[in-house]
Amino acid sequence: ASSQYSSEYAVWRAFNKDYSNAYGWASVNGNLEEWLQIMLDVPLKDIVLTLCNRSRSTGVLGVENATILGSNDGSDWTQIGSIENRDGSTSALKTVHECTNHDAAYQYIRLHIVKANTTLVSVGELYIDGNQAV
Repeated sequence: ASSQYSSEYAVWRAFNKDYSNAYGWASVNGNLEEWLQIMLDVPLKDIVLTLCNRSRSTGVLGVENATILGSNDGSDWTQIGSIENRDGSTSALKTVHECTNHDAAYQYIRLHIVKANTTLVSVGELYIDGNQAV
């Protein structure tokens, strides 16, 4: 990740398959853009990204706008999807985003977050699914 607010909001919490808690991952205060990425075991095509807000009564601070990027080396990135005008304030909101990488498989997936109206951003859970390249 580009940053981490504290150990309570560690990066691994965005991938622990539990968005029903109040933590998840959170960025530091003040950055205008953040990113969260994962290296998959195998490259996937036809990627579907499921994004979940943290489960909180206040201060959800979820993703509103982002691009979804794919890479096979962790350096050169291709945009394969986008998220626009998502509700970042609803507790435990789950949204599904289909990507456009039907012909190319990627091993690294990055959520490049462009925050709106907040000083930090959080992700309750991030699920990545797709088809293994043959």
